[in-house]
Amino acid sequence: MSKKNFVSLILGTVGGILFALGMCMAMIPEWNAFTQGVIIGCVGAVILLIMLLVRRKMEGKPIIVKLSGILRPAQERSIRWSVRKPLPRQSGLWQSA
Repeated sequence: MSKKNFVSLILGTVGGILFALGMCMAMIPEWNAFTQGVIIGCVGAVILLIMLLVRRKMEGKPIIVKLSGILRPAQERSIRWSVRKPLPRQSGLWQSA
């Protein structure tokens, strides 16, 4: 197991357990721990986000991806709409008369 996989495994497990426990604490009214559950859930979500950033850094990719290539204005995109002919009706078991 490589180092990046092991680090992702540990951070993902810890973050996932904290997130799940926090959501359980927030959603079960018998526990009376809503605010503590939200805080624990946020800590788990932050650990999961850190895991993604660490994983990208260990792969040698840039940590932050610029979205300029993905989110272009609609005028620049060349979208071709194709007009399709409707399929012919077939007589069969499920067709109503």
